[in-house]
Amino acid sequence: MIQHALHALSYLDAAKYYHKVWETPSVKDDETGKGKEALENVIYYVVLAPQTNEQSDMLNRLFVDPALAKLGLH
Repeated sequence: MIQHALHALSYLDAAKYYHKVWETPSVKDDETGKGKEALENVIYYVVLAPQTNEQSDMLNRLFVDPALAKLGLH
């Protein structure tokens, strides 16, 4: 689904799909590997998405998530 969303340039959908992957307990617990990668991809694609109410809502939910503070700056 992620590849399909990216092929269609639907960045918000790709961010939602990566968010679902990140919400998986085994991925979320892995703070250095797949969990970090999934969260970074959520952030990248939600920022690339066109500005809509849904995109703004997702940005605000990510902003208050404590896992975001654990990521390093790029």
